[in-house]
Amino acid sequence: MRFLHTADWQIGTQFGQFTAEEAAYLTEVRFEAVRRIAALAAGRHVDAVIVAGDVFDQQTVSDTVIRKLFAALGAFSGPWFMLPGNHDAALAESVWTRAVRLGCVPSNVNLLLEPGVLSFDELGASLLYAPLTQRNTYEDTTDFFDRVETPAGHVRIGIAHGSVSGILQEGIDSANPLAPTRADTARLDYLVLGDWHGVYEVNPRIWYSGTPEQDRFRANEPGFVLDVRIDAPGAVPQVERVRVDKYRWSDPDAGHRGAELGGSTSPVTRAAQRKRRAARARHGQRRTRGCASAPRRHRGNACACAAFIDDGTQGLADRSGPRRARRAQRLSGECRRKAA
Repeated sequence: MRFLHTADWQIGTQFGQFTAEEAAYLTEVRFEAVRRIAALAAGRHVDAVIVAGDVFDQQTVSDTVIRKLFAALGAFSGPWFMLPGNHDAALAESVWTRAVRLGCVPSNVNLLLEPGVLSFDELGASLLYAPLTQRNTYEDTTDFFDRVETPAGHVRIGIAHGSVSGILQEGIDSANPLAPTRADTARLDYLVLGDWHGVYEVNPRIWYSGTPEQDRFRANEPGFVLDVRIDAPGAVPQVERVRVDKYRWSDPDAGHRGAELGGSTSPVTRAAQRKRRAARARHGQRRTRGCASAPRRHRGNACACAAFIDDGTQGLADRSGPRRARRAQRLSGECRRKAA
């Protein structure tokens, strides 16, 4: 079997850190990513596309957004399998039930709203899937995979959304634990995962695909889908990373911050850079206004307050000039004298 593995489309993301015009542009880019995935699936003649959660960023996206998302799938007429994640969990009333009522879910799109298994003799494959039915769970939703029997000769593919325990705990998007041994205990040939927004190989049979269009400043290999081929039960999956993103967000420590397109910075990003520079300057000013501006945990503690101010002094010299830096130094000295 050959399929595309993708996840974390986050359709309907608000991008509140940008202006309304910029946010609208970045929102549209995510729909473009879905269209590229559909075209890629058609061009590569894959058997299916599997989306491992967080198709939508929130339950309250508009009806227009829902219709637009399903319309974006049109280039690929093969089967789509969509699993609810923590942002679009399969609640009793959810974005998925709204989509069904709107009548906009194409016949080739399978919504995996309840835990279960689907077997396809024509593909020689069985899908075991564990949707999230609430935003956060504290039990492994894939536990039942171990007890599921599938037809002999079928490739076993698991689908889930969450955090592989002990692997990506810090910075993972949800609190939904998954056993790192699940592929072995459930005899899975491949475990399709979502939730981490970058490509990550847990082991040769367990992968995160990441988000297809970067949505935050983190260097964790976003912007891909995975082209997965499994030739027979027990065979090691052949996994190819395929870049599909339009923008690449750069690391601020590298000297600038923004999304790059073809080696240049977009108009949206240039505006965002100006906004962020202004915010950093305002933050620097606040840090020179004495203990009243220090974090609450430092107030009343002159030494801690002085250390807090000292911490920002060099940054102010670099960003705002020596005048504000000298002011910060004077305030720091006053705090230290009080401490003495």
